[in-house]
Amino acid sequence: MRFTYSPIYHLVLTALASYSTCTLANENAPDNNDIEMLDTIEVVAEVHSHNNKPQQLSEAEIKRTPKGNSTINSLLRKNGAIHYSNNSNNSVKGGEIEPELVSFHGEPYYNNLFLIDGLSNNDIINPGYSNGGYNSVENSFEVGANLYLAPGSPESFQIDSALLRKISIYDSNVPAKYTNFTGGVVDAELKDADPQKASGRISYRTTRDRWTYFHFNPQESEQIAYNDALNNIQPEFRKHIYNLTANQPLSDKTALLFSYNRTQSFIPENHWLLGQRVEEKRLAETYMLKATHWASDSHKLNASFIYSPHKNIYYADNIKNGRYSTSGGGYRAALSSELFIDHFGQIKTSLDYSYQRNRVKYDTNAPRYIWIGNMPNTSLDWCSSVLRKNGVPYCAFSREGGLGELNTETKTWTLKQDYEMLPIETQWGTHQLDFGWSASLARATSARPHDARFYYNTDPRAGISRSDWESGKIVVPSDCTDCLPNEQFQTMLIRYPQYYGKALVNNYSLYFDDEWTFGGWELHPAMNVTYDSLLKNLNIAPRFMFNWDIIGEKKFTLSGGLNRYYSGNILANALRSTIPPDELHYRKAGNTEYELLNYNRWIRYNNIRHLKTPYSDEANFGFSMQFWDQLFSAKYVYRHGQRQFMSYTDQNDLITLPNGKTVKATVMSNDGENHSNSLTFVLRNMQPLRWGALELSYQLGFNLQKIKSNSLTGYLNSSNSEETSISDDSQTRGDYYIYNDQSYDDFNAMRGVLPALNFDARWNAFLEINTDLPQYNFKWTHYLNYRPGYTSHGFKRGICGETVFSNGCRADGDKVSVYRTIQHKKAFVVDWSFLYEIPLPKATKLELSVDVLNVFNSRVATANTNSKLLSSRSDADSISYQLGRQYWFGAAYSW
Repeated sequence: MRFTYSPIYHLVLTALASYSTCTLANENAPDNNDIEMLDTIEVVAEVHSHNNKPQQLSEAEIKRTPKGNSTINSLLRKNGAIHYSNNSNNSVKGGEIEPELVSFHGEPYYNNLFLIDGLSNNDIINPGYSNGGYNSVENSFEVGANLYLAPGSPESFQIDSALLRKISIYDSNVPAKYTNFTGGVVDAELKDADPQKASGRISYRTTRDRWTYFHFNPQESEQIAYNDALNNIQPEFRKHIYNLTANQPLSDKTALLFSYNRTQSFIPENHWLLGQRVEEKRLAETYMLKATHWASDSHKLNASFIYSPHKNIYYADNIKNGRYSTSGGGYRAALSSELFIDHFGQIKTSLDYSYQRNRVKYDTNAPRYIWIGNMPNTSLDWCSSVLRKNGVPYCAFSREGGLGELNTETKTWTLKQDYEMLPIETQWGTHQLDFGWSASLARATSARPHDARFYYNTDPRAGISRSDWESGKIVVPSDCTDCLPNEQFQTMLIRYPQYYGKALVNNYSLYFDDEWTFGGWELHPAMNVTYDSLLKNLNIAPRFMFNWDIIGEKKFTLSGGLNRYYSGNILANALRSTIPPDELHYRKAGNTEYELLNYNRWIRYNNIRHLKTPYSDEANFGFSMQFWDQLFSAKYVYRHGQRQFMSYTDQNDLITLPNGKTVKATVMSNDGENHSNSLTFVLRNMQPLRWGALELSYQLGFNLQKIKSNSLTGYLNSSNSEETSISDDSQTRGDYYIYNDQSYDDFNAMRGVLPALNFDARWNAFLEINTDLPQYNFKWTHYLNYRPGYTSHGFKRGICGETVFSNGCRADGDKVSVYRTIQHKKAFVVDWSFLYEIPLPKATKLELSVDVLNVFNSRVATANTNSKLLSSRSDADSISYQLGRQYWFGAAYSW
């Protein structure tokens, strides 16, 4: 699909031309004696000379990095330990705005620690709902109520990066004060109030489908012509990002800061069978009010309030009255103190209360009805599903109504203190002691406030088939219920009972860290101890890292560490244990009561409180060296994740249902395990290179990664449709499985040797080049990324000796499923960011920005949104593509 870009190309070419002619313009610049010269303020990112410091992004770097939706996670790609989901940036989902899913060293994407001003931003109820991007609310809450907890995400508040002062990223040797993660830590610091002067910034960024080139597979290209909601493709969208920050001093020691962000997307779609054109919406907002007061030169007080809701509006595909919404986020109030005491050090104290909520809800309170659409003399004036019979289309079904509401809530109090002591000199070196504690008290609830009811009438178990209806021989009484009088009535009812569940969890943490320096050595023996009241586990996590400056002045430094990280609580399974089973009812007449037929989807997890806490052990070693104002670093990291949560059906644990029948229980285990080996190289210049008016800086990175995991879909690894991304038929058909010429009796026996199925890029290389003209307030950032193509995973069924020839075959004629991978073309993508500042009177300025993503319109294969992580069907061969070239335009005014 092609669009006309001439105005946009003209703007980009103009920016390029201005760059190429700057030297000439310099010759005609006004004499310095004719203008007032102001002090130059240069913001330089901190360049660490060894591997044990976090990667940090300053406000200036955040502003100039090429980006799309301005999420925090979109800025993390220069870290080699971080990998994105195979479903990210998909062309069919161009209108979405939610943060990208990321994994550190192959650890579960929901086991990272996201912090806002040092306080957790994690969703602790259902962060893994999306199954790594292979599940969405549209495929679990439209056709049927295959959803039992409101959908969550790893991050509760969707904070825009324009509100940030700094981001710190820890991928290894994480300090002992951080806990409740097995992946990595992303600590985002919001801007502070400044009592020195009034200041502010207002900005706007936008993109849309007309400024975007889409890449589709053949099937998607056929569907795109109709833009029907049934296809779940977004060929039309408009995105807008608004930001406002205002800082106002109240005195020479007190200031107030207000920030607001609004990110929204409008996604038109057609419901052709209903004859409607609607507009889905995505909205994320953040309101922040922060006050700073210096009680003395050594005592700083902060008070802050953040309200950060997000909401999505959907329309169920061609379903009458099918509008519904999902919402999340919440608010936080916090007080903090930073007190410096002479001859002791600094004490940081914080108290905060946070409220988080996730909800999915249909606008209508009416139940879901599925009517037969081609009844004789029908009164139905809409259709939801069209089929063909003898080549002639007919309306198969007409659907209407909703599926009720689900919501979860978390209320958390957190009190913490950090003590950072002054260095202590001894005859054995210098000790810098840090220690602290935290207590977090959380109450989580989940609820379906009212019964949800799903009606249909084509199930032969009620004694009435579709052909019976179409023949007109079924008599519909005039006093019927759940019916169309004199036409048809519902015979089957699935009742999703009302429920309310709660879980209380208290978390306590202590840590100690000693930075011991002597000679050229720097040692960090540390310890973190945690306890939670839900699992009742005491977790002791030793941490140790070192740096050895071999030749002095940090010219050549060795570094390494041995660490253990324990994960935080995920309350999804504890809350699921409170959910009653679905009830299947039937009747044979339109004026009779429904009778109970069976119970469906018993998903109780009754052993959650007997589990151990998952953890990850880490060993790492690296070196860094400085030469000619260049810094080269290399680091190897090994991770071994253990005791990860998995679910399975216990053949020996039977649960008696209310009707006397028994079912096998779904229980949790600590059998999840993963291994990760990662090798990263980074080369960068420590000072910009200067040629006349041009300043040039660069960073070159390369990462190798190998991951194995038996936890393919995360902590929700079972056969329930809400919880799996593995095709059921791939687990049940065939005599046995073959992988690498080895046979396995069942899927569970084989999964421990399979490679990672997501976040699985084996290597990644990038080059970032900053070409700046400070004299002309112009910055041009180039980001080049080269990585292997997407790998799809699946099974190919066959018969040994006929279509399968493998040493894993036990005998000719055996029906087997052979594991296979399909490697797609390597990807090379270039992104640009242009930033031009125009100074204005009274210390104000106007900023104009253009981000060009995928400059050369590369065709990059990615996962098909309709496929499974692992499938035996034809969709294992089908791929989608990432977005092609896309333009973002922005403007900002600062004072």
